[in-house]
Amino acid sequence: MASFYLDSGDYDKARLYYEKLYEKKPVTEYYKRLLLSYKELGEYKEAEKLIKKHGKRSNSNTIFIDLGEVYEAQGEDADALKAYREAIDELPKSQGIVIRTANEFIRLNKLDLALETYQEGKKLLEGRYPFSYEIAGLYGTMGDQELMISEYLDLLTYNEAYQQTIQNALNRSINFEEDDEAVDLLRTELLRRVQKT
Repeated sequence: MASFYLDSGDYDKARLYYEKLYEKKPVTEYYKRLLLSYKELGEYKEAEKLIKKHGKRSNSNTIFIDLGEVYEAQGEDADALKAYREAIDELPKSQGIVIRTANEFIRLNKLDLALETYQEGKKLLEGRYPFSYEIAGLYGTMGDQELMISEYLDLLTYNEAYQQTIQNALNRSINFEEDDEAVDLLRTELLRRVQKT
């Protein structure tokens, strides 16, 4: 019933069900759905309480992103930015959590914060994984083809086994028959790297 009401946009009834479900079993699925109900109803104080309560049970840093989203919905941009920054500052040394955190920022169309998340993750993992593939995709989304190409090629430096993956990504990102500027950027970067190494 809770899912039915949520899917049909009856957030009032969905909230009632999810409050009971979350009280009995405080799992992430019920948390996310209850939070959505609160946000859709404009019950931001309740949403904030829920986030803080769930944050004590969960060690996920995406809690800070949820909090920032609630602050932003209330027009509290400074508090929202502080919460978003905390999500980045509290990143653990985990490739999966770095990617999950960046994906949350991408979902909110906060691409600069997603980029910052990957860069922080790169530092934290100390060369164990460079996030070049993810960063390149992000640069592509942001329209910066030069940095996108550079990041894809950095991934080859990290591990040559990524060659086919990078070729596929570049084929998706660059129209080799029509985008002369991007083709020239790729050619120039390849030549520069060949001469260097």
